[in-house]
Amino acid sequence: MCLMITLDCFECLKNDPVFHFPQVKYISVICDTIDDVNEMRRRVTPITDKAKFYTIDDLLKWPREPELDVIFGSLCSFDQSIKEAILSLNKDRLDPTRRTIFNRLSFALNQLPTNPLHGLPVKNINDFTSNFICQSCALINEKPYQLECEHYLCEGCLNTRESCAICQTTISHNKVSFDSELQIKLYSKPTECFGCEWKGKFKEYSEHFKQNHLNLITCLIENQQAIGNVYDFSSLNGTCLWKILNIDQMLNKAISGEINSIYSPPFYLYRHGYKICFRLYFNGDQKGRNTHMSMFLVLMPGEYDEDLRWPFSLKVTFSLIDQSIEHDEKHHISQFCWPDTEKICFGYPKLSWNLPYGISQCFSLQELKKNQNKFIHDDTMFFRIQFEISTEIPTNGLGEKPSDQPHTGGPDDELSRLIGI
Repeated sequence: MCLMITLDCFECLKNDPVFHFPQVKYISVICDTIDDVNEMRRRVTPITDKAKFYTIDDLLKWPREPELDVIFGSLCSFDQSIKEAILSLNKDRLDPTRRTIFNRLSFALNQLPTNPLHGLPVKNINDFTSNFICQSCALINEKPYQLECEHYLCEGCLNTRESCAICQTTISHNKVSFDSELQIKLYSKPTECFGCEWKGKFKEYSEHFKQNHLNLITCLIENQQAIGNVYDFSSLNGTCLWKILNIDQMLNKAISGEINSIYSPPFYLYRHGYKICFRLYFNGDQKGRNTHMSMFLVLMPGEYDEDLRWPFSLKVTFSLIDQSIEHDEKHHISQFCWPDTEKICFGYPKLSWNLPYGISQCFSLQELKKNQNKFIHDDTMFFRIQFEISTEIPTNGLGEKPSDQPHTGGPDDELSRLIGI
């Protein structure tokens, strides 16, 4: 028999006789972050080998990924309700953490340009008929577009999908029509906010949601760990906030050559969209060495690739967030690049990850050192990465691949190392 419990439950039960019952082969403890996992393995493993520590990421992947059977072993005896209960407990703990982060940074983040919301989640989704709902991302259409097959998509999915999510008919953009009459009907629909107790007409809901629920719009990730529940591993408007801890240690290790770069955890760009992660060189790749941080995006195989449009063609903007509280005007550092769609970096992912692509000389280390109190707070940095949909790609402003030695590791290797496969 195997038990699955959360970290706070484990702290209460670690002296319980259940550890000594022969029927209990091992206890899987679900932690919030990879830092918790590493700390608990250091503290507990020498005492007992029955306790196994995993992140919420691991739980979310089980049982969809067969290779994780190695981790969870006999967990096949658990039904879905136990998994959902663990996820619910995790959400209850982490939601306040997410809100605290976004409340502190909301003023700074609101000074950056934001993408439109093409679709919105609502609490009373069952009160909306299917023509109000995007058939791909399952959000309420901010602007309903009707395809030739008469199914509906939001503007975001319309510009990233190759075919209809329902009948798989190839999308012909010259046969897509904006349904203005349906939008008028939508504006008058009674709506219940997905994130709070607000109720009103849908026409006012979009502004309310954008002003009050940035934490639900933006995907929040931390070092190599995502923060949140299953719905938080995607962005509603193509925006991600990457929180990186232990910056002083990371910079020192990068300067000494102990580490080359780190990867973020993967997430989905829009619901049912592209799967992406980021690669950051703290001390620069060969081109940016000792002068700049280098940042790149990495496309990975995702669940929805068969239905998406390739090559990937979204503009990406990397921003280092000014966290200072004493200045009304923030001085974020932002750099953008367009994908070079001729390069294999942006083609359909056939391996575990595509080649990275981005900006070698992205963030000046001299400027970071000069304004350290702005960009580093509590030994933590925040990067905001935003993707924008555009119908045309200019010839200037293209990015580049990392100019370092051939790299054999990748996001999957990093994940395997972290969870001990």
